[in-house]
Amino acid sequence: MRKNIARIVYAASTGILLGLIPLGNLSPAQAQWKALFDGSSMDGWYQAGPGQFILEPDGSMISEGGMGLFYYSKESFRDFELELEWKSNKTTANSGVFVRFPKTDDPWVAVDEGYEIQIDDSRDPDHKTGSIFAISKAFRSNPLPAGEWNKFRIRVTGQRYEIWHNDVKVNDYMGNRGREGFIGLQNHDDSSRVAFRNVKVRPIEEDAYESLAELLATSETYEPIRVLMVTATHGFRHGAAIEAQKEVMMALSQTTELEVDTTEDVSMLRPEVLNDYDVLFLANSTLRIPPPEGAPEPESTEAMVEGTLANFDLKLMVPDNEIKGKVAISEAPDSLFGMVKFNIFPDPASLFGVWLDADSLTFMWDTGGMGVASAILRIDGDSLSGLMSLGEMQVPLSGIPSEPEPINY
Repeated sequence: MRKNIARIVYAASTGILLGLIPLGNLSPAQAQWKALFDGSSMDGWYQAGPGQFILEPDGSMISEGGMGLFYYSKESFRDFELELEWKSNKTTANSGVFVRFPKTDDPWVAVDEGYEIQIDDSRDPDHKTGSIFAISKAFRSNPLPAGEWNKFRIRVTGQRYEIWHNDVKVNDYMGNRGREGFIGLQNHDDSSRVAFRNVKVRPIEEDAYESLAELLATSETYEPIRVLMVTATHGFRHGAAIEAQKEVMMALSQTTELEVDTTEDVSMLRPEVLNDYDVLFLANSTLRIPPPEGAPEPESTEAMVEGTLANFDLKLMVPDNEIKGKVAISEAPDSLFGMVKFNIFPDPASLFGVWLDADSLTFMWDTGGMGVASAILRIDGDSLSGLMSLGEMQVPLSGIPSEPEPINY
């Protein structure tokens, strides 16, 4: 492969990719923390929608009723760091922290036009604690039990939203909504009692990223990454999957990052050809390709043992191909056992779940990376006929009795 491009390609979600990038591109100007709620009063806070927050003797405020929005209305914030502590009365308690929404009397405006950092340890990943509600699931969970104080740290710069839960980073998301807005808390319902304390914010003044492309941009110039995509198959062809892969790669090649060549010609797998590419992508789902014409069949590294009870030569009929095999059945005092071998694999596999009677033969085996396969065959005179099943795939399988002699495919 070419060595002149020094870069790493990550096939990862945006959240994982963002997690690899350092915080900020410049050292932030450290502003002073400002208390939005210090435990002594709720001055400056405004209730939108039903329900309320109640000031508690311990210096916290607790939600009641809902669904409503309780937000600090004296000031909106652009780029900032927000810290607060919260405590729920039960695992299923629902609440959240809203950021960057416009001034409103409708709590749903904060949901639809801002972002909600969710509090609810019982929901699905898109709506669980640390997620950005219905938009970006948390990539890890770090809750404390109900009744204990949890900590959120939320860093908002440009369109980047970073979330820490109990000092562990759980979310990193590039958004596209408003660049400035208010900070608020949710009172969700009568049964969800969630308390908050020590709510403070610190403005951030630094160059901020407005998009993922801007975040990943570099001033250096690179040649495009050259990809050779081989779609030739040997055995069963997962046509729909291959076509979908081709569509994705062709879409990627419209960028300046990738140049993709797609081929069914396995003769291109030569050193002098591969030297012109950075990535070889075997997009044929089985990772097997037809052997070169005249090439010897792969040698078995494990002997195929003949059966003491029955031996059959098999034919597996896949589209545009016929795969030969053999099955050998032996008997123990209380069970049957055996081996199966197909010419597309170098080694035989041990059988389990073997049943043989005058009318039928059934057996199963582990194919390795493709899962468990099973064969159900009807015995009709000197022939077998039936199906091999592998996952949702079913393929015709037939066979005839064979002489008990060693066979290497």
